[in-house]
Amino acid sequence: MAVPQKFRAMGDFHEYYSGTRKAKYLTIFIGGNHEASNHLLELFYGGWVAPNIYYMGAAGVVRLGSLRIAGLSGIWKGYDYRKPHHERIPYSDDDVRSCYHIREFDVKRLLHIRSQIDIGLSHDWPKGIEWFGNHTALFREKPFFEEEARSGTLGSPVTRDLLNRLRPAYWFSAHLHCKFAAVLQHESSETRVVNGVGSRQSESKIKVVDALGSNGDTAGNTSVNEGPNSNSEEIAIEDDTPDGAAKEESGSIKTHAEIGSDGTAESIPKDIRDELPEAFRRPIPSRGPPPLPPTESINNQTTRFLALGKCLSNREFLQLVDIETMTPLEETSPPRLAYDPEWLAITRSFAPFLCVGGDANTAKDRTAAEILKSLQDEGKWVESNVVAKDLLIIHENFVLTAPLYDPVVGINTPVKPREYSNPQTKAFCELLQIPNPFDISEDERDRRMLSGSNNANRASGNHPRGRGQG
Repeated sequence: MAVPQKFRAMGDFHEYYSGTRKAKYLTIFIGGNHEASNHLLELFYGGWVAPNIYYMGAAGVVRLGSLRIAGLSGIWKGYDYRKPHHERIPYSDDDVRSCYHIREFDVKRLLHIRSQIDIGLSHDWPKGIEWFGNHTALFREKPFFEEEARSGTLGSPVTRDLLNRLRPAYWFSAHLHCKFAAVLQHESSETRVVNGVGSRQSESKIKVVDALGSNGDTAGNTSVNEGPNSNSEEIAIEDDTPDGAAKEESGSIKTHAEIGSDGTAESIPKDIRDELPEAFRRPIPSRGPPPLPPTESINNQTTRFLALGKCLSNREFLQLVDIETMTPLEETSPPRLAYDPEWLAITRSFAPFLCVGGDANTAKDRTAAEILKSLQDEGKWVESNVVAKDLLIIHENFVLTAPLYDPVVGINTPVKPREYSNPQTKAFCELLQIPNPFDISEDERDRRMLSGSNNANRASGNHPRGRGQG
C-alpha cells in the first residue's frame, strides 16, 4: 500500500476480510490510490474482497437490479497511462504507486460502452468539473485548487472523456477530500474526436444550472464544508508519486483557461502565433487509435456530479440519494447484483490483448470496424452462453486467499507478500472462456520472488507534484 510511513497503521478491513465483522449493506466500490493494490490485482475483473463488499475491478460495469453502474479504478498519471499493467509482485517502490495509475487499456474498454449508464464512479474528479458547481466556495475552502483549475491540471482528462461519452445520470468521485456538487447539461451537437484517446463523442455545450437547494438532493448543495483546512491525522491529498507534465486537449468539458470572458473559446490570431518561438506552440497530438462511432442509445441530457469528504469528524462524508433507472431492465426484489451483458462482451473482445507483468506495449489498435464486429460477435456469444443459461447473477463466492492478520506480528514485518490466485477470477475467466494471466504456478511465483521486480532497476522519472496533472 502506498502511504507515508507516519500514517501506516492497521485499520479494520482485516476484520471484514476474516469474517469477524460483516458489512450490513451491500457495498460496491472502485479502487483509489491508498488501497492494498496486490489484493485488488487478484480481482482485476472484479469480485468480493470480503463478504458483502464488491470491488468493480480496474474497470467494470455491473447491474444492481435495474441500475447500470460503471466504474474506473485508480488515479490519472499521464506518464503511466499508455503502459500495460506491468506491475506484479514482488513490487518495487515505483510499482507500489504505479499499480494504481489508470491505464489506457481500461479506459478504452469503458469508452466502447454503447448503451445508457445510470451511475458513473471514478476516484479522480473529471477534469474541468469544478467550473460547473460553486467553484467560488470550493476555492475559498481549498485555495490551492484554484491555480490547478485555471491551468487545467486539476482532475483527470480521461475521466472527463468518459463522463462526456457515457453521460450517466449521476457521477460520483472522491480523492480531493471535500464535498462538492455540480450539474451538467449536455446539449447534443455534432460529433468529433477529442483528446487523442479515440473517443468520438457528442460535443456538449455544458453549462451550470441552478442547484436543487439544500434539502439533501444530489448536487443540490454546492457548498464546500470540510471542517478545518488542516488535519494532522489526514493523509495528504497528493499521490506521493510525482506527477508527469503531459497535458491533454480539452473535450466537451472545458477548463477555465480555455474559456474566454464571453464564454467562448479564446483564439489567438494566426499571424501572432507564427511569431511566437517554437516552445510556445501547441504540440501536434499523435493520431492515436481510431475514433469510436457515435451511439444514439446514450442520450441522457443531465449529469449530476457529487464528491464527498473523508469519514472524519465535522466532514460531510455521507449523503443518501434516490436514483431512478434510465435503462429498461427487469427489476428484481430485492435488487440483485449481476453481470452486465454488454460489459461481458467488451471483456471478451479485449481479453486477448491484456498484458500483465511485462513490458510490452498496450493492445494493438484495431480499426473501428474490427472492434464493432468483434463486439457484435462477442455479444452473441454472451447471449447464448451466459444470458440464455441464466448465469448473470453475481453470487457471493468470496474465499480467503492470503493469511489473516496476526496482531502479534504486526505490520512491520520483513516478510514480503506473495501473489495469490483468486478462485473468483478463475471462475470469471472460465465463465467467459478467456485467458487468466493472473493464475501462475507456485514455481513461477518463487522464481519471481527470487529475481525481484521487473522495475527494480528502472530509473525513476523526476516529475512535479499535483492532483490529476498528467
